[in-house]
Amino acid sequence: MKYSSLLLSFVVYLLCNSCSNTSNPTDIDKNTAVIERLDKLGDSLTSMIMVAGKNKSIPGAIIGVYNPSSNLKYLKSFGKADISRDFAMSRNDEFRIGTLTHTFIATLAFDLIDDNIISLDDAVSKYINVPHSGNEIKISHLLAHKSGIPDFMDSVKFYQLSEPKRKFSDSELIGFAFAQAESFRPPSNINISNTNYLLLGKILESAGGKNLQNLVQSRILTPLFLTHTNFDINSSFKSSLFSKGYLANESGNYVDVTNLYDFSWTWASANMTSNSTDMIYWLEKLVLGGIISGSSTNKMLNFEKLYTKNGLEYYYGMGVMKIGSFVGYSGEIAGYSTSMYMLPDNKTKIFIFTNTENNNDTLLIKIAQILFPGLR
Repeated sequence: MKYSSLLLSFVVYLLCNSCSNTSNPTDIDKNTAVIERLDKLGDSLTSMIMVAGKNKSIPGAIIGVYNPSSNLKYLKSFGKADISRDFAMSRNDEFRIGTLTHTFIATLAFDLIDDNIISLDDAVSKYINVPHSGNEIKISHLLAHKSGIPDFMDSVKFYQLSEPKRKFSDSELIGFAFAQAESFRPPSNINISNTNYLLLGKILESAGGKNLQNLVQSRILTPLFLTHTNFDINSSFKSSLFSKGYLANESGNYVDVTNLYDFSWTWASANMTSNSTDMIYWLEKLVLGGIISGSSTNKMLNFEKLYTKNGLEYYYGMGVMKIGSFVGYSGEIAGYSTSMYMLPDNKTKIFIFTNTENNNDTLLIKIAQILFPGLR
């Protein structure tokens, strides 16, 4: 029954996003002006900009904006997906979604909660062994980044300086994290740590009776027809059509880092790949619900203040973030940055992908101000 309802939802989504524009003339005029500004913004990102002798442009980008109130449907690519081969970015290109993987793992956890397989109040030690605090740390603490367990990433980055292709085992990553002093006693604070979702992945495998890839595929990707989204331990792409990832060197020139690192450390925290159309559809299901119960969706969307950064107020729920009134997530991994957010009240969706590190959350607000002048 659940699968049938998701199929119907997917068909309706496709129909609504492929139908002709039935806006009234005022909406058409307004959308034309908005599209011109979005085009200009995208072009400005990938145009050559030199500051103090360094290139400050972005190799490639994809911008998606959907505003049901004016029937605006905008999805456009800019710049290059592959600099060396001079391949233009396509809106169908796949890319690494980085820590947006958290949204899938959190949803999977709540799907198992809905099936009474696990509980938010279960201790970590019920399913896996950890060096310490296993009886104190609960599944809810991992989901909300309230465990106080430090991130293993500092150790990973240290080793990658001399051995970029070094493989890391799960037990090694867990050891890196637990060797550090805890950041705080759970659940007194919030600190984003990839270790939380690595542990959560191990718990879901233990409780779910399958490997994590099969659980994500069978419970989320297949039911939602996310055919361009992949959960792979090596963060590999499903298609040959994918964007390269780049990082700027000291001279400001972009270096291809797509295959520079071994991605074994990303499992359950940053290893997934996707494309823009899959992620925009996933955003809607993540925020409005559909694959998990309404009660579980509400728990995911129970936000607490995280921090203020670059003038933006961030809030965190359980595998979901909020910037002001926009709900979604921001994900990064070497060479890729993605922000996807939605206004739940009017269902406006904004999606931004760049194939290098970039402050896409600031772009989110710029686009929101184009859509809604006067927005603060």
